Amino acid sequence: MKLILLESDVAQIQSLIEAAKATPGNDGELIQVLQEAIETAEIRKPATMPTNIVRMNSQVYVFDLDSGEDTAYTLVFPQHADIDRHRISVLAPLGAALLGRRVGQIVRPVTPNGRKRRLRVGAIVCEHVAVPAA
Repeated sequence: MKLILLESDVAQIQSLIEAAKATPGNDGELIQVLQEAIETAEIRKPATMPTNIVRMNSQVYVFDLDSGEDTAYTLVFPQHADIDRHRISVLAPLGAALLGRRVGQIVRPVTPNGRKRRLRVGAIVCEHVAVPAA
């Protein structure tokens, strides 16, 4: 299923990708996944963006199919990431996996420690709200 991304999110994520490529020790595989997502996604303007799509600054519930846990995360840019507050960076495996996904889709991110997860995208609780700086 094709990802749907918001035009303004794509511009900002593309800038992040370029900066990350120039940073020593970056996660090249994750950067490649994001780049491919942008290149193959359907890009939308705000007025035509469906409400059931995870986009930047969306708060979304995810259901862990293995543990049965239901957790709310907010997808943010790296400078706003805070795992204790469930703010997940788009440059993290979970964040990259959630970006552009629809409610009900299954994502399979691999955590930095190598753990494979199976998560179902649940309700998007809040969207288009900017997350304040931490």
